[in-house]
Amino acid sequence: METLRGYFSEKGREKRAVLRVMTNLHRDKTPFRMEVERFGLHFYSMLSLRRQVVVVAKPEAIGKFIRRGVRVRLRVPQKDRLEIGMEVISPDFRLLSGNRVFLCDIPSAFIVGAPRLADRFNTAQFKELRLFLRGIQKTFRIINMSTGGCRIYSEEKPDPEVFDPGYDLGPAKMGFGSKLALELDTVIPRYCNSSSVGLEIRISRRPRSLDFLKNFMRKLEFSEMERLRVEPL
Repeated sequence: METLRGYFSEKGREKRAVLRVMTNLHRDKTPFRMEVERFGLHFYSMLSLRRQVVVVAKPEAIGKFIRRGVRVRLRVPQKDRLEIGMEVISPDFRLLSGNRVFLCDIPSAFIVGAPRLADRFNTAQFKELRLFLRGIQKTFRIINMSTGGCRIYSEEKPDPEVFDPGYDLGPAKMGFGSKLALELDTVIPRYCNSSSVGLEIRISRRPRSLDFLKNFMRKLEFSEMERLRVEPL
């Protein structure tokens, strides 16, 4: 009786709805956007449902950011306000086909709350993409970005006095090595953890910066789709 009551409960209905979404993604081999919550990294992937686990294709560039216990969220294709959260239970696994994957628990609920308004793109593969701040000799590697924000990665714990939440560090620049093509009018830290800092940015309206942004975001979108490069699981 308890099992039957649970099946028809609100949680039971949501669990079945989540499973239907996951089953459709598995059956249709549909690519979807995924985020590594702790690092804010975004990438495209595909999944396969196996006994008691979700098998997720693992792009090479995000390997070190996938760790046991880390939470990831999946954006349901064509349902931009619908996301599913999962916990990584095995960060690195190789199938008989040679494909590298990671394993997650079977989700049972949708994520409550609206997703980000601006798509963030994983830029971890662009190791020379750096943020240059006034008065600071050190440059910072940008591991993801959108038109309204970015996240920088630091091997050492970021200095909270430099990245004081709410304090504007702009103007600043972003680019590859000496090719500083994107000017930022505003750079405001919003949160800081042991290895990264999330920044709100406002991009300069100068034509050169806008052209760079347009071309670079197009490149990021194409790059993420290319990096998928996985056979159906």
